[in-house]
Amino acid sequence: MDNFDLKKYISDNPLLKEEILTEVSDADIIKAVAKAADVSPKELVAKSKEDKVEESLVLTGITILGLIPPALELLGNLTNKASRAFKLTDEEKEDYNNLSKQIKDETDTSKKKELKKQRDEKYGSKVGNWFKDAGHSLHHTYTAPIRKMLNFAGKFAKEGSSLKDKEKNEIRANIIYAVSMAFIAGFGIWSHIGHLKGIGSIATFIADSVKEGISIADTIEGAFQLAKLV
Repeated sequence: MDNFDLKKYISDNPLLKEEILTEVSDADIIKAVAKAADVSPKELVAKSKEDKVEESLVLTGITILGLIPPALELLGNLTNKASRAFKLTDEEKEDYNNLSKQIKDETDTSKKKELKKQRDEKYGSKVGNWFKDAGHSLHHTYTAPIRKMLNFAGKFAKEGSSLKDKEKNEIRANIIYAVSMAFIAGFGIWSHIGHLKGIGSIATFIADSVKEGISIADTIEGAFQLAKLV
C-alpha cells in the first residue's frame, strides 16, 4: 500500500472527514473502492496521491450500483454481530412482523394503541432495548465505513456524479444500513430506525422487499432508484 495514509487524506479533504471505525480498516475501504473500480489497491493509492485527478485518471468504472457489493462485504462482520445480538427466533420474528403490520394498517386509534401495547409487552425488551442500548452509536458504527467508502470513491467518479455529494452518500449509507437491519430483524424495526435521513419515503418498499424474499443487494438497488440516488 506504499505509505499512503487514508486518515490523513480524509482529514485534508473537508468533504471526506469521517470518524475512523476500528472494525473496518482503512485498507479494507481502499480495497472495497478498488474492487468497485476494477483496479488494484496499489493503483488506487497511486491515483489518490495526485494533487488533482485529471480526466485521464478518473476511474470511470466506479458507479453507485457497483459499490453495493463491496459495501455489503464491509458490513459482513458487523451484521453478523447484529444477527447474534438480535435474540428473536424465526417464529417470534414472524409474529412481531405480523403485529407491526396490523398496527400500521389499523385505522381505529384505540385498537392501534392496544396492538402496540401487545407488541411491546411481548417483544419490547428484546427489540426496543437492543436498539435503545445501542442507540446512535449503532447506526453511526454501521454507516461510518460505508460513508467513508462512498466519499472516497467520489474522488474518482466522473465530473457531475452524485457520488461527490456527501449528503446523498449519507442517505445511501442509511439505506444500506436500514436494509441490512430489516433482513436481520424483520420489517417491524421501522419504529426504531424509520427516522433516519432518507428512509421514511422508501420504508414500505424495503419492508415489502424483505417480506417477498428479494435479495439485500437488489433491495438496496431498488431503494436507490426509488430515492433517485442512481
